[in-house]
Amino acid sequence: MRLGIPSALARPMLAAYAQPRAVLLKGSIGPERRPTAGLAPGCPRATDWLALVIHMYTKSLVDAVPNVSSRPYVDDITSDVTTGETEQACSAVEEMVAHTTRVATDLAFQPNLIKSRRFSTSSAVRTVLKATPGPPVADAFLDLGVIQTPVRIGPATLSRKRLTGGIGKLERTSVLSLSLLRRGRFVAASGVPVS
Repeated sequence: MRLGIPSALARPMLAAYAQPRAVLLKGSIGPERRPTAGLAPGCPRATDWLALVIHMYTKSLVDAVPNVSSRPYVDDITSDVTTGETEQACSAVEEMVAHTTRVATDLAFQPNLIKSRRFSTSSAVRTVLKATPGPPVADAFLDLGVIQTPVRIGPATLSRKRLTGGIGKLERTSVLSLSLLRRGRFVAASGVPVS
């Protein structure tokens, strides 16, 4: 395997996918076929495949790019550059974009360029990144439903969105028999969606 999935994991999963399958509909069985690509709809192992691919990507990213850490959450990945040097940070972000493109090419994946963003709390880094190719540079972004901004108090529209999101989360947890304080702690610690 090119990107290092251990064969002890890959071989049994690939063997399972190579087994012939048939459709059963109201007692009638269709002809058997062997899958050639993709996951079968409703496959119980789909989450295992997703976890393997995301682990492979984040591990190879952290190994390949200095000063980077990655935090996957289901199919969302947030990767952070942990250097204060503008040139090093921009270089790391450029390498992260290149690495993502290489992995996507190797796996015949198409990255979601609508959701992908580059972001920095440093205005100098944001300025340099805006002049380089890659996903758009965001002024703010949602990380597990929490809006991230480059300053403690963002522009009014972003602050309003953050406040509205927080209130929405509290409303969705109103069915819990907890005090407001405990509901607030629950919302802050969970992935309750913003909307």
